[in-house]
Amino acid sequence: MDIESVLILTGDAGAGHMSCSNALKKAFERKFPKVNVEIVDVFQFTPFSRKYDWILTIVTKSALAKFIFDFIYKLIDSSKFFSNIGYFFILKRIYKPTLDTIQHTKADLVIANNPLVSEVVTKCRREIDFKYIVTVTDIGSVSRWWASDNADMIFSPTTQTTERLLRFCPSCKIVTGYYSLRNVEKFSEEEIYKERVSFCKKASFNFSEPIILITGSGISTVKIFKKIQHFIKKSKYQFIILTGRDIKLEKSLREQFSENKRIFVQGFTDEILTFFSIADVIIAKPGANTVLEIEKLGKRAIFTDTVGYQESGNVDYLKENPNFVYVGDEYSRVPDEIEKMLKKEVEIAEERIKDANGIVEEISLADL
Repeated sequence: MDIESVLILTGDAGAGHMSCSNALKKAFERKFPKVNVEIVDVFQFTPFSRKYDWILTIVTKSALAKFIFDFIYKLIDSSKFFSNIGYFFILKRIYKPTLDTIQHTKADLVIANNPLVSEVVTKCRREIDFKYIVTVTDIGSVSRWWASDNADMIFSPTTQTTERLLRFCPSCKIVTGYYSLRNVEKFSEEEIYKERVSFCKKASFNFSEPIILITGSGISTVKIFKKIQHFIKKSKYQFIILTGRDIKLEKSLREQFSENKRIFVQGFTDEILTFFSIADVIIAKPGANTVLEIEKLGKRAIFTDTVGYQESGNVDYLKENPNFVYVGDEYSRVPDEIEKMLKKEVEIAEERIKDANGIVEEISLADL
């Protein structure tokens, strides 16, 4: 397929969907040097959808909010009837500006990489014709809205994901084993040593002491910190805390630990793969991007509870990796699990999913 222009439609929630969008953009530019790739966050089209990231933050803090979120998610998946009701209340106002965007750009290819966006774009394609691809960014527990019955191709990460999608839409055209992950190359021992020396000098860390990294993908860091803050403060370990785009949390933690040489607070960074690589153990929420990036780097990680039902499939996936442990909401297990991980060697994990470069290669060979 010859491609000159690509429109990637996303819904920026947390950090994952935008990261996937940028990964696809770079992959297209690598394969087609003259291509024009535009990324549009359709959640910015309405006041309600602009609050979706805030809604997910509330879900991380409140058991009741998480119950309601999961209930609505499962209800929409339960039947087309509830799916249509969900569309009417949640997505209908995004439809017209999304359709206008597609008509205005006249792209050779339109890609949706968020289930809510996929449902809107699916309805747009019933109005006008365009080449349309879905790249699924959940592993296992996928929403009905991913299963577009008129997408030219749907890229699915795992066989479990594909089986679930086919239950929603038996006629869907699905390619299995692909996720729009950026190119993640494992650091060599020499590179890790060099980066760790540089970081320890900057942070006044002891090179020979374990480094534990904490990340919540921009949404859950505050929850993870609050749950294990006593351990962090009393521990002998050195901690890197990644606060993402949460400027308030970053400021608060910097002030709190300004005199503590064992704790380094880092705001939003483009060097997260470097931070992952120099850490001895990573503590994170089980977002799909985070799970897959840590897996490709061959690092040890402890995963806490999910943000919503859509991440439950990620848990099933990560449990198959011998270097990963899932503690869920049992935060009291974290200290013991760190001890166990530091005592065992990292095992070689199988490469299970192809990244954004693989997706673009498949698209280039497809007859759409």
